Amino acid sequence: MSTAPDVWSRVRFLLAQSVCAGLDTLLALCRLAAPRWWRPPTLSAMCTERMRRLFALDQLDGVPYPDPSYGGHVATVLCALRPAPALPYERTRVAGGDGNPMCLDWLRCPQSAADRLLVIIPGLSSSSETNYIRHFVDYACRRGNHCCVFTSRGLGDTPLERPRLMSAYWTEDFRAVATECFGRAALESRFGRPVSVFAVGFSLGGVILSKYIGEESRDGRPLCFSAAFAINSPIDVISANEVMNQLPNSVLYQPSMTSGLIAATRRHQALLPHVPGLKPHVRDCIRAGKVEDIFKIIKTVYDYDTYFTAPANNFEDAIAYYREINPLKWLRYTSVPFLCISAADDPVCGPFPAQEVEAAMQSNPNISVLFTPHGGHIGYVKSLSNEWNAEPLFIEIILCDLITTFVSHT
Repeated sequence: MSTAPDVWSRVRFLLAQSVCAGLDTLLALCRLAAPRWWRPPTLSAMCTERMRRLFALDQLDGVPYPDPSYGGHVATVLCALRPAPALPYERTRVAGGDGNPMCLDWLRCPQSAADRLLVIIPGLSSSSETNYIRHFVDYACRRGNHCCVFTSRGLGDTPLERPRLMSAYWTEDFRAVATECFGRAALESRFGRPVSVFAVGFSLGGVILSKYIGEESRDGRPLCFSAAFAINSPIDVISANEVMNQLPNSVLYQPSMTSGLIAATRRHQALLPHVPGLKPHVRDCIRAGKVEDIFKIIKTVYDYDTYFTAPANNFEDAIAYYREINPLKWLRYTSVPFLCISAADDPVCGPFPAQEVEAAMQSNPNISVLFTPHGGHIGYVKSLSNEWNAEPLFIEIILCDLITTFVSHT
């Protein structure tokens, strides 16, 4: 079903990881020398009674974290280097909210009894071909789940034929796709049997997912998803922006994230003169063929959102845009179980807004959070031998386990 990554990519990843493993060994020796004060890090859950029952979260509370306790930055950097198998996706195209072709990449589980579909939304500048998405899809299919990856417009190798850039604000694309492709009749036609549908958003994908589900729930529209998950998503986007503009994040992550956005925009620059709302000086540069002058000014995701995302979506500035897409605003409306999984050492998402989320839980029993002590930003690096053998990641195992538990309890 999948093709293993080449040996060189695995060796390159293991070389980088071996340095981290050496440091981790030193830390482990220190722990052995001081057993009285060291305790293995454990999972913790912040959940409502309803979510505790649906996902058996009380059984995860206090469970030791099984993998090396690399720091958040180490796990995050290694995530970008981890090899992933090539997958034989089947691609379909569906008209988005404004008619732009939206690409869905499907991987069908070969098990005849498979009756679950995971709809996956990748993070910022990511697509169905991004390594952490392929790694998860490969494992999820082996666990008996069909998978469908929704790539936001214009990202990866997907087309952009309408003058609207990708953003977490514009949920009409996902809405159009969900209506046409994830309804009961459409899925029975595809798979030949009824299937339960679960939505999984990674990083910014979780922000998009929380806004879409919040909008549908607030407006009383039915949802095709049995439950939703946000993995390493910034629950407070404004706080995450502040953290990302501080050292060392501004050096470690901003260049890569920003260059991904610029690369996607550059690929579709023929449409830029027609994108509405851009500031006059930006539009003048674009029309004069000097869009690279704008790209040179953009050093951060915030800069990109200031020049492109916010004005193109009729926001005065990037902060107003962040305020509108913030999961803190939308989670409280969710009418389906929505579980956030966050790593305590995630350097990208910023401090978890526990007080605000707990307040939302008081009025809505469908919200809960599972905290892992380590993992970084979608890293969850395993031991050297486990990584070499391409063992599934902790986050992949726990997510599939949670879905299985949910199905057994409903």
